[in-house]
Amino acid sequence: MIGAGTRRLVGNLFEVRDLGAVEVKGIAAPVPAWQVLRPSVVASRFEALRGAALTALIGRDEEIDLLAAALGTRQGG
Repeated sequence: MIGAGTRRLVGNLFEVRDLGAVEVKGIAAPVPAWQVLRPSVVASRFEALRGAALTALIGRDEEIDLLAAALGTRQGG
């Protein structure tokens, strides 16, 4: 069983089952918990920790153009 902090750290490296809020000895209020079931089958650790879909860069056309221009001049070596 893992708590919220550990759940955020492992991302999708493991398949988990949400146990909801559980009572834990020594803690006054119930806390969210997850049961770790097995390692995940994601393609890479990057995908597991960050998610398969990256957020689109909306409203960053100027920055994207600058980056593309910089990369174009650096590809020679």
